[in-house]
Amino acid sequence: MSFMRVSLAALTLAVGVSASSANAASSNLISPTGPLNVGDAFSLTWQVMNVPEFDGVGFGLTYDSDVVSYTGGVFSAVFNAFAVDQLANAQAAEALGGLVTVESLTAGTFLFPSGDLDIVTLNFEAVAAGITDIVIDPFQAFGQDLMFTRFGAAVFNTTDTARIVVEADPITTPIPLPASALLLGAAVLGLAGQKRRTRHK
Repeated sequence: MSFMRVSLAALTLAVGVSASSANAASSNLISPTGPLNVGDAFSLTWQVMNVPEFDGVGFGLTYDSDVVSYTGGVFSAVFNAFAVDQLANAQAAEALGGLVTVESLTAGTFLFPSGDLDIVTLNFEAVAAGITDIVIDPFQAFGQDLMFTRFGAAVFNTTDTARIVVEADPITTPIPLPASALLLGAAVLGLAGQKRRTRHK
């Protein structure tokens, strides 16, 4: 069983690499490419490349709940044993506001996958203007980092970040009508009134 930690911290594509070799395992946290507006729903997709065989993954998720709200995670179908997105724990933590760390998002599989995989899609909603860093990093257990594991032993650890920028809704200011338009409107109303009076005579 593996433990994985997701911390969200930068609104760009962040790459984590386990070694300098060209064939080393690596990871991407794919995020929106530009600023968001309050009320926007958005997703982060966590991918791994060249990952060794594993049977479980676990992580913790960190973000500023004053800027974004976590609305749940969808793990890849490869995780056919179990998957826990910790949404209820996240909602409880968000009630306190500020920086939130949700531990032990976990998933297991009997398929022992390897290679290039989408691991999880993490869903959020932008709730207020601001900037938050979202970071994914290993879960600490028994004095060691555990993220991707096989039979309880770590096979790959990484850290990925994404910066999320939320802008305030643009304020729409009414455009005043020019004075000439107001005068024209008054003249039209005056003519209409005069016609009604003429009919009554």
